[in-house]
Amino acid sequence: MGSQQALALYRELLRNIRKLPRNSRQYYRQNVKGGFQNHNDEIDPERLQQLLEGARKDADFILNKYVGSNQGGSTTGR
Repeated sequence: MGSQQALALYRELLRNIRKLPRNSRQYYRQNVKGGFQNHNDEIDPERLQQLLEGARKDADFILNKYVGSNQGGSTTGR
């Protein structure tokens, strides 16, 4: 996974936050930004893959928790 894929996922996660209830958006926005900032110097491709897959899995869980599973399958477009 390269930086382009990380950036695309970052943008996707921030867009998906708009689907959450207003009172939880700020928390998740800060969480996403903080997570990416904490790992912005990661260069190991395997670790990057793990981080991005984990972020996608967490996002699916959170969206399903708040939005429900009415969208069918992954809620992050993958």
